[in-house]
Amino acid sequence: MIQERKRTAILQKLKEQGGPFTSAEEVDDYLADLDDLNMKEKQKRMKLEITYARDTSTLLPKADPLFKIRKVDMKGKQRDKTAVEFGEALAILLGRKADRKAMDYSTFKECLRKMLS
Repeated sequence: MIQERKRTAILQKLKEQGGPFTSAEEVDDYLADLDDLNMKEKQKRMKLEITYARDTSTLLPKADPLFKIRKVDMKGKQRDKTAVEFGEALAILLGRKADRKAMDYSTFKECLRKMLS
């Protein structure tokens, strides 16, 4: 129940900000509009988007590198990813989700046949 409350709270925050994003194009448009918000605000929003995507993903495990919040630099210091880095990861994730819809039953059946032969 704690996980569900956390997920619901994040979703509510994202809805207030016009989210969550559903396509890679939305992410690109949001990051391209530099006049809308400052980069710190965009970073916070993108961090919420990644957290929500991680908590609701059925496609990838929670430990997938796309869901990482922090990044280690060459000197070994950790820092939060930038809004652009979060955006790139989210666009990849949403792109994969869109690709998943493209497969129909006959394509799936053909893939299974190839794997088993």
